[in-house]
Amino acid sequence: MTEGVVCCDENGSFQNQPEGAATESRLSRMASKTASYAWQELRKQKKPRGNPRAGYEKRVLNESVKLQEKSTKSKEDIAADATKELESLAEHMPDISDSDARVLALRMYYIELAEGVSPSDAQQRVGKMFLICSRTVKRWVDAWEMTGEEAITDQRSVAMHNEDHSILFLCPNLVFELRSWIRKRLKQGGKHRDGYLTTQHVQNRVNDVYFNDPEIVSPEVLDMHEERYHSRQVSRVTIFRWMHKLEFKWSDSTTAPFCDRHEDEEIVAYRNSWVKKMLELKTRLPTLNETTGRPEWPNLPVGEKPLLHGNHDEAILYANEGNRFAWVANDSYHLKPKGDGATIMISGVSVSCHGWMGLEIIEPKTDGTWKHVNIMANVTKVIDEFEALYPGCQLLLTYDNAPCHVAKRQGALTTATMNVSDGGKQPIIIQTGWYDTTDASTGAAVRVQQQMWYIGPDGTKIAKGALTICKERGLPGVDKMKRNELRALLASQPDFMSVRPE
Repeated sequence: MTEGVVCCDENGSFQNQPEGAATESRLSRMASKTASYAWQELRKQKKPRGNPRAGYEKRVLNESVKLQEKSTKSKEDIAADATKELESLAEHMPDISDSDARVLALRMYYIELAEGVSPSDAQQRVGKMFLICSRTVKRWVDAWEMTGEEAITDQRSVAMHNEDHSILFLCPNLVFELRSWIRKRLKQGGKHRDGYLTTQHVQNRVNDVYFNDPEIVSPEVLDMHEERYHSRQVSRVTIFRWMHKLEFKWSDSTTAPFCDRHEDEEIVAYRNSWVKKMLELKTRLPTLNETTGRPEWPNLPVGEKPLLHGNHDEAILYANEGNRFAWVANDSYHLKPKGDGATIMISGVSVSCHGWMGLEIIEPKTDGTWKHVNIMANVTKVIDEFEALYPGCQLLLTYDNAPCHVAKRQGALTTATMNVSDGGKQPIIIQTGWYDTTDASTGAAVRVQQQMWYIGPDGTKIAKGALTICKERGLPGVDKMKRNELRALLASQPDFMSVRPE
């Protein structure tokens, strides 16, 4: 990048301009904006006693110079300065305990800068790590760079920078122990002898256990807390605020939780492959002529057919979900039924250049639940209609990721319908399973084929239960397992995991 002068544009952002491009008016506007920003920052700080403007002009000038110097520094210069500050911290603060929140925050901040992270991002990362806002980190950094050791040695100022969370910030061990205990307690849920977790339980844990352990909360911190609040305990209001700072929330119970897995590695990999495939097929799709409003068909090699895209969709309609308003007499009321009423579901495929195909109306009360069998019948119907209307084209069908749209083939390896014991109404699994074991004589790895049924005394096939399959594979501890545990264990086996819906 060409060497130049740092200037401030009309939006207040700093840019690197070539030499000579910054005029005197732009420089004056930059200095004015910098001084205005510094004045706003100083106004947010606590004003000194006496004349509120005493010494402010000099401090504004110093802040303006400081901001201009920071804006001209490169990433390499910032990293070098951060390394020097780390050395200075190690030199002047050798006796400070690692439990000092301010020293740890400053160290982590300069480590982030030394690794090339911008100052604003470093402040946010350290703030999230120590459960404080980024502005507090910035205030600590400015105090260290201006006053040095005095900014850290005053433990009282560290403890009272935030009257609600001082103990939580001063005691990293408390944060770790409390967060670990809460997570363990939440996993137990209502099975715990005290029922579901409440703020009262957390308050009792903090006051009765952690405050009596000097390795978690030091007596000096408790003394400062007692001096300010006249108590050596924390209230339920404080615990409620701590819960939010520890990344817990008070929310409604739900029977259908949502798990966002859009950024998981396997989902991202599948999405990338799907987009790549769709871009390849895009060359065979017709395009719309904006002038004539008619489709333009692509020029394809001999033997390759053009594609028409069909997207499947469904909609559920309720009898009582219509308009809430109606005409009524002045002395009467329109009473709407409380329930949603009878439901119908409409399913079909929207095909480009044509419209809807294979429309079906399903009434759950009479037709039953919409399953993958219905989906396959609907696909067959759509394909028959498409081939009759467009014999020279191929249909590209896309479906959303719904459970009823995919299913394993009949007789495939699945644990969804398995019983614990053999026989019963469970369907017979035709597909042969396998598992890896070690040959006792040679010590070599051997893959053993396993049938999921056997012939009974009357000559009929009997399906094996989950317990029998697990014992044949030599899986430990299966005798005391329940049905869901046995199903989950088998579902984690390689042969069951290799079966994909079709």
